[in-house]
Amino acid sequence: GLDPYISTILIGTIRMLFGLLTSALLKRFGRRTLCIFSGLGMAITLFVSGYYTYMIHTGQMEKSFVPVFCILLYMSLSVIGLMTIPWTMSAELFPLEIRGLAQGTIVSLAHIIMFSALRA
Repeated sequence: GLDPYISTILIGTIRMLFGLLTSALLKRFGRRTLCIFSGLGMAITLFVSGYYTYMIHTGQMEKSFVPVFCILLYMSLSVIGLMTIPWTMSAELFPLEIRGLAQGTIVSLAHIIMFSALRA
């Protein structure tokens, strides 16, 4: 298998590169198209990964790099749409006068909730 440290570096690099790519894609295709593409792509990669994992677990198929590739592709597709776009859209919910404070509060609260969920 892949060394855990190499895997972590690979995932972080992919997230950063696709995060940078997202800003260019947003200008060209718009939020709706990217969210639809991201959601469908994520669903397909999870289905393929689950199928291959099931086939490997039941002994009908040898171990393969396909599930790992699917997870990396899933991470890439999530950064393009469903993982980043809602954060930018939430800032548009507030009037300009309180937008910075409100967005900062929402992001801080979201991270506290995520931390609590991981610690539970």
